Amino acid sequence: MYDSSDPEVIISLRFGEIAILEGFITISALEDALEEQISNGPSGEHKPWKKIGEILFNMGYISIEQIEIVLAEMAGNKEKL
Repeated sequence: MYDSSDPEVIISLRFGEIAILEGFITISALEDALEEQISNGPSGEHKPWKKIGEILFNMGYISIEQIEIVLAEMAGNKEKL
């Protein structure tokens, strides 16, 4: 499953949570994208995980404009830390 100490996972979950709160995606859509991320993730190779926003976009769940809104909100949240 997911290692909650892995920064990529934390960012992915945060992106998904914001996208759900904004009403851009459903929990089911996020679950589909996370399953896709796991099944096509790195397996011993040195390739990076696909970003959850990219997966959601490729699956047709979210638009580029919505991704930009979520990323802007994430950047704003980082500044608050």
